[in-house]
Amino acid sequence: MVIGTDMASELQTILSRMEQCTRILEGIVGRERQAVRQFDGETLMQLIDLRANCHREMSDLEQQCRALMANVDLPAGLGLEGFIELVAGIDADHFQSLRRQLYERMAHVGQESEENRVRMRAAFDVTTHLLQELGAVEKRQSYGPGGRW
Repeated sequence: MVIGTDMASELQTILSRMEQCTRILEGIVGRERQAVRQFDGETLMQLIDLRANCHREMSDLEQQCRALMANVDLPAGLGLEGFIELVAGIDADHFQSLRRQLYERMAHVGQESEENRVRMRAAFDVTTHLLQELGAVEKRQSYGPGGRW
């Protein structure tokens, strides 16, 4: 079974759009890191919205890819890698390369996002502590009323 030109074109379009989303997410990660360093809450809120839109589009693209795979009689549980190997013929190396690059880049974005999450939490904790020490925010009691059991 060899992929038809229409199916190849559609897969190329999906993977290209996924690459664009990945590029945007990579930019978001860098901008988040900078915004955390500068305690720039407004920028962080904008980036949260942008990240959510990118993730929504990636999810839609994943569904489109699954629908494309469903159009071909494939063994149950076959992933994109297997789909490409099974149906792409001479274009398999090209599509596998795109798929691997996307996977590696998204894994890197995930790791960087986790590091940013830790940075944001640390910035929140430092800010909260400073505001508590200045008396601008009430200190939370850990053990109930008066801080005792």
